[in-house]
Amino acid sequence: HSDSQGDVYVSSRGNYGENPYRFQKIDTYIDEVVQDFEGLNVLNFTIYNDKAYLYNYDFTTNKNWVKIFDCLSEKVVNASFISDNTVLDTPYSIQVNPADGNIYITNSPGYTLWGDVLCFDKTGKLVTNKPYYKVNSKLPKHYREALTLYTHLRSNPILVYHSNVMDADYQDYQD
Repeated sequence: HSDSQGDVYVSSRGNYGENPYRFQKIDTYIDEVVQDFEGLNVLNFTIYNDKAYLYNYDFTTNKNWVKIFDCLSEKVVNASFISDNTVLDTPYSIQVNPADGNIYITNSPGYTLWGDVLCFDKTGKLVTNKPYYKVNSKLPKHYREALTLYTHLRSNPILVYHSNVMDADYQDYQD
């Protein structure tokens, strides 16, 4: 992603261990990293109007944050973007709608088969929360099969999915 001055920003992923992800700026005139923003371990981001919307997810602690970084001043201008009580489980994408400036964050509890698309206004308040997949018969067949297996193989599933046909197929498979 780039800002209005032509600087390119990247998230270097590291190895999810002793080498954390990094937020860095590349000068496109010399094709070199000219700034490594210490302490901004950014998993993913997007830039809109010279503001970088950053997020982090720590796979070890399962903690996350969302911040706003001003690309022109090169400073974090909002260290806690979400301003209401909305809790993210596992963020995995962030985008800004250029038509209205709303910020969309995809969230998936434990990277399971479903997730949510959360829409925040510019102040960080939740506008809408749309399920990415409704768990019903309109799911793709391979998802329904996976959910059927998940429901039958887990002692305490967080989601229970039943389909008469697929449950019968599972029982036939067991016999």
